[in-house]
Amino acid sequence: MTISRSFRCWSSTINARCPGSTRTAGAAKSVSRRTAGVSRRSKEKSQQDVYEFVRRVAAHQGWELNKDPQFLDDLVSGLRQNYARYGYFLCPCRDGSGERQKDRDIICPCDYNVPDQQQYGHCFCALFLSREFAASGQEPQPIPERRPESLFD
Repeated sequence: MTISRSFRCWSSTINARCPGSTRTAGAAKSVSRRTAGVSRRSKEKSQQDVYEFVRRVAAHQGWELNKDPQFLDDLVSGLRQNYARYGYFLCPCRDGSGERQKDRDIICPCDYNVPDQQQYGHCFCALFLSREFAASGQEPQPIPERRPESLFD
């Protein structure tokens, strides 16, 4: 089966770390973190800490969070795991390099969030929804990946 980067991870085929994925996870990468003396595991976050982070981001930006409690919990868990792994909130629906500088465009909320919301009503992983989309009662659908292929490892 060919894995396409054209649809959101929760379409069950793109990213092993994402909710509903059927792809198996590969071996974890060993990543050297020498950026500004920051340790790879700078701080652990609780599930509640991450929920608070995404709530604050949504409130500050005027966005809504995904209303599906299980889906939201899975995304928050993915963000928490990525924070423990990398020391920053890497998008839970994307594979990163483990190097903050290379991953800066996909640190949550990612650089593609606003254009995705403007065009589709929600971000790539459907964590954040525009208020209009949330009020419409529509369910998020898989959307194309905006991240340029040149930025993938």
